[in-house]
Amino acid sequence: MAQKEILSPLTPAEKERIFQVSGPTVLPLRLIGDCALTVEEASALRWEDVDLDAKTLSLSGRKVPISSETAVLLKEISWQGPYVLPAVRDARTPINRAALSRQVRQALDRAGFPHLDASSLRTLRILELLETSPIEEVSRATGYEVRSLRVLWDRNRKGPLPTRPRRTAARLDEADLLAALEKEGDTLAARAVWLSWQGGLTVKGMLPLTWKDISPSFRKWTVQGKSSQVPETLCPLLRRWRRADGGTGPILRGVSSQTVPEPAFLVRRVSEFFLREGLDSVTLASVRGRAGEKRLLEDLPSAPVTVSSLRRELGVSQTRAAEMVQTLTEQGRIPPDNRARFRAVLAAHQGGTVTTAALRQETGFAPGLLAYYIKEALASGTLRKERHGVYRCL
Repeated sequence: MAQKEILSPLTPAEKERIFQVSGPTVLPLRLIGDCALTVEEASALRWEDVDLDAKTLSLSGRKVPISSETAVLLKEISWQGPYVLPAVRDARTPINRAALSRQVRQALDRAGFPHLDASSLRTLRILELLETSPIEEVSRATGYEVRSLRVLWDRNRKGPLPTRPRRTAARLDEADLLAALEKEGDTLAARAVWLSWQGGLTVKGMLPLTWKDISPSFRKWTVQGKSSQVPETLCPLLRRWRRADGGTGPILRGVSSQTVPEPAFLVRRVSEFFLREGLDSVTLASVRGRAGEKRLLEDLPSAPVTVSSLRRELGVSQTRAAEMVQTLTEQGRIPPDNRARFRAVLAAHQGGTVTTAALRQETGFAPGLLAYYIKEALASGTLRKERHGVYRCL
């Protein structure tokens, strides 16, 4: 049996009927049905939260875009107190939530929609946004978690959620990340981001970390059984966190339970933090990669550096790992093992032909690193391409 839609979409004509309702309820209808505010948010909205130039509302640490129609409506209203929707008897206080819900329901009745109320009107707007915008943007604007938005869609619409390409953010400005962390304060998500960004720790490495693993001087820590130096930028933070925690227990802990959270829970909290701050394309792996890259460039390991080892150690993408290998090779900073190994394999096939598959098997190189050395050998004349995937060793 086909799934029945709980809330059918409104047609443009039906939406126009709703918003053309005259009287004092037109603004509440706009705030709920156009901006997707809850009754509580609409009631508590202050004029200081309204930015008509930027066409945004500031609510609970998030920015809510408003349409041109709603912006015009807000401009036409004369201020009668600090609240956008003041109480009738006292403009210094907000409208009562129950009274606001009643007003909206009565207005919807008059417009010919007796089956709708403030909550369902907001839900319809959120579903409409999901049809036209990436789910991450809708999450950031409405305060819904991404998984809750998926549930909302499945309950009210047939078929899968429309796939909208996420708007790719520009390369992360570390100043933006720092500002976002300072705004966040001392939270579970903020600690995880700091440990990943400045400490280069993975989720697996940071979750078991306790205050016993950090020296009293904050210069050394033991992560997954390995002792290493604590980055200087983390030392002041660790001192502050230790004072807050009393110097005992895990560094990452739930606010209520005071126990180590599950990895999935931690990742979800961090993802929600990035979404709230408009850093859609940022992940723990990407900020950790930056810290790891800095350490790698300062102190290259003695073990062979390959694309796969960089992906494993830094958590960066294959493309970024290949770029790093190429840069380090061009700078002559890759340990000689890789180049010597490749040249030895070519020497074994001198005068004959060899395939890309054979080179990969005999060198153990990842595709990106192998491609770089093949390109280098072609340029130097030690290899000649016979056909696709087949080379002659000269």
